[in-house]
Amino acid sequence: MADFIPDENAKLVTWLTNLMTQIDTHGLTLGMTAAEITAFKAMLQGIINDIQAVPAAKNAWQAAAATLRDTKRTKLNKTGPVRTEINQWKASGLLTTAMEQVMELVGVVVAFDRDAYKPVITAEARAGFVRITYTKLGVDGLNIYVRLKGQTTWKKLTYDTNSPYDDYTELAVAVAGTPEVREYRAIGVIDDEEIGLPSDIVSVTFAG
Repeated sequence: MADFIPDENAKLVTWLTNLMTQIDTHGLTLGMTAAEITAFKAMLQGIINDIQAVPAAKNAWQAAAATLRDTKRTKLNKTGPVRTEINQWKASGLLTTAMEQVMELVGVVVAFDRDAYKPVITAEARAGFVRITYTKLGVDGLNIYVRLKGQTTWKKLTYDTNSPYDDYTELAVAVAGTPEVREYRAIGVIDDEEIGLPSDIVSVTFAG
């Protein structure tokens, strides 16, 4: 009879936990020494720890990203402490043009063409998720879409404002043990409205 080991993470944790319990009962009967039983159980627990680390890391990243968004929103906005201090320098009359330039306090205004805007994204398969990296380049954020290679309909994953975006929405491949090619694209968003052109389609082979 073929070996059975679940592929989906939640089921795998349950399976490994049960195996650890059964080894305590049957390990000696199966010819294992007490030391071998201990070592084998430690290995199984290590696998469980690695599985459980994935959602923990995801939650930690999401919390850190939320903190960063709040930091930018409160400290870098027009009334935040950074701009407030810079405005005080300007109002004091002590800030020279040369100082503005070396401190990079003035920028070059470039006309933004809403119709021609086209985001650039990359996709990279990681363990259990796909990482989408991008630069907003003048928009509020991006709507990110996905589909399986060969499909014609795009599925909207999210509206995102801080690169990178980690796609955990489809943790398991459609057929267990069979990698699949996923395609991603993004469209710029300003004031809740999609603008410009879709990004080039990027493909990634995802194994789960």
